[in-house]
Amino acid sequence: MAVPGGLAPPRDELGIFSRVACVNSWLAAERGLALSQAANGVIDMPDAQAIVAAADAANIDEEILWSAARNVGYPILGLVREIGRSVSDYLCLPEGVRRFGWGRGRVVPGP
Repeated sequence: MAVPGGLAPPRDELGIFSRVACVNSWLAAERGLALSQAANGVIDMPDAQAIVAAADAANIDEEILWSAARNVGYPILGLVREIGRSVSDYLCLPEGVRRFGWGRGRVVPGP
């Protein structure tokens, strides 16, 4: 559908509204949140760094993410679950030890 008066941006600029750009912006917010929580003593810096490393589009299964978003009505729960699935790969913990749990709507250190 064309926008009257030529108000639509060029096609190459429409990428900012893509699913990829959307997910990347959410991941950037999660990385920023982790670093802010560490700076304020809510979580330890190594934990924040693990979250930052895990909050990468390569670690997100978009099919699972969008399915969860349709199921619960918003995308962040699925996004955080996907980050949580990968975060242990970035921590130096013995096999089977779970360091992260749910809190404040985000991945945070857990019992």
